[in-house]
Amino acid sequence: MKKKYSGMIQVSLMCLFLFSVIPACVSATNPYSKKWPDFQNKIISGPSQSSMLASLPQDIKIMEPSDDIPNAIKECSGVWYGNTDRHKTTDMKLAVEEISQEGDAYVARVVCAVASGMRNWEPKVFRLNGDFVKNELQVTLPGEKEMIFFRSRSDGKLDVKWIEIDSKRWAVGVMTKQAHN
Repeated sequence: MKKKYSGMIQVSLMCLFLFSVIPACVSATNPYSKKWPDFQNKIISGPSQSSMLASLPQDIKIMEPSDDIPNAIKECSGVWYGNTDRHKTTDMKLAVEEISQEGDAYVARVVCAVASGMRNWEPKVFRLNGDFVKNELQVTLPGEKEMIFFRSRSDGKLDVKWIEIDSKRWAVGVMTKQAHN
């Protein structure tokens, strides 16, 4: 009887060790754990006060409203859109950090988080180059089918106009500080 309980105690201690030490090690080796300590919270909760995710202009509103946007689209800091694949929602969330002009081209630095079923968030940073033609900047994400369309404003800055997924345009919205105050 003592051997049986002794074995159970050993197994319990082993499980306790595995479930407490391994996650800590994984977290320590995660390249985003220090650089992006609260990335998920900032993306979901609204515009970031962090220098890494510069606050977006407050006058950006939802453009090109569409009736066929899935209800699963969630709000976030920056540009949002969502698409449904095989009855499973996949959201990609973009936060525009910087848009600048380099010669005849505009460069957009975008922080991207991809979530399947709203889990397993992974921040990614893209430096996107695109041509600015007819008051629109067209950018294709590297290795993806998505395109981001920007439009010029009277003050010379750019607004995100819409995102095209597989040749289908989706409405684009940008959260403002006012929406969270």
